[in-house]
Amino acid sequence: MQPLDWIDDELDVLKATDALRTIRTRDVSYRPGFISIAGQELTNFSSNDYLGIAAELKRDGSDQQWGSGASPLITGYTSAHKTLEKCFCKFKASESAMLFSSGFAANMGTIPAIVSNGDAVFSDARNHASIIDGCRLSNADVFVYRHNDIDHLTELITSVQARRKLIVTDTLFSMDGDVANLSSLSQIADDQGAMLMIDEAHATGVYGKNARGLAEEADVESGVHITVSTFSKALGSVGGVVTGTSQLINWLRNKARSYVYSTSMPNGVCEMSLAGVEIVQSDSNRRTHLLALRDRLVSRLATDRLIEENHPSHIVPIRIGANDKTLSLSQQLFKAGFLVAAIRPPTVPDGEAMLRIGLTASHSVEQIDALADVLSIARSQA
Repeated sequence: MQPLDWIDDELDVLKATDALRTIRTRDVSYRPGFISIAGQELTNFSSNDYLGIAAELKRDGSDQQWGSGASPLITGYTSAHKTLEKCFCKFKASESAMLFSSGFAANMGTIPAIVSNGDAVFSDARNHASIIDGCRLSNADVFVYRHNDIDHLTELITSVQARRKLIVTDTLFSMDGDVANLSSLSQIADDQGAMLMIDEAHATGVYGKNARGLAEEADVESGVHITVSTFSKALGSVGGVVTGTSQLINWLRNKARSYVYSTSMPNGVCEMSLAGVEIVQSDSNRRTHLLALRDRLVSRLATDRLIEENHPSHIVPIRIGANDKTLSLSQQLFKAGFLVAAIRPPTVPDGEAMLRIGLTASHSVEQIDALADVLSIARSQA
């Protein structure tokens, strides 16, 4: 039995009670008060565009309306949404995909849809707030394992009895910039018959041979059951997306509350997200340059003992500890012409304030060296 096989039985229950929702695709453009589905124009009494404004807002030079007018399962799902989902499936080498208004909404909707009373969730202590809140909303028993501590996870998951078990983790942690041990997590999930859900928000577009993320880089995609990604990081747009089996996506379309009860993203956002995916697929030089900058900065900072030499990602934390010292260093960098955010509690634990350096492919080698020089001087004077 596979970890997601329970979904088929639950979908059958929905079908038997005429409660199964199915998605219909409407044309992107429409006349105010009308809607076109499968070539048939209908008078639309299923829209939330109460003043007709969504039908009038258009980008310059486009005949497409900006607002979607409704949630996806009513009339808000267009050919633009369908095209983006299909494209992202191909990009992620996945069977099916489903768009959310944000990555936060994707986690908040997905976790409570797949676990509830009688189930157990095992969540990394440094997971993103959207994962934490999704776990809280699920009403499942939540067990938080120490950050990246595989032994602690193993101890917890083997000692808990539950109807269903879910392991959930970020792949690239947004503050620490370190990565999950996906090979071990995949093996534990397989051993325990657990579902494995990963959030590739900060890794999609950057890591892996085809830029699909750290699961691809670790060669464990086949052991991952649910993947959350976002268009708002490396892909340069906005919105979230879940990929997995058609079975999973059919279930989420019916049960993910942040999807069912939210207006779908505008068509223009779908188009820009699609463009971002196409750029990532066609231009590998951007991520090659980004990772080269990471190597250079890490090498420089490791020499000054500001970070470990094997730091793995383009999110580079400078750990300070005290809030006042962290703010002071951030202000010194600002005066020198660099914006580096001071990250303080509650985003990080008490006493673990840090500077978070976020590298991009838009940076140059000269900028990296200049930042490293200023950091070295500032820390030596602190």
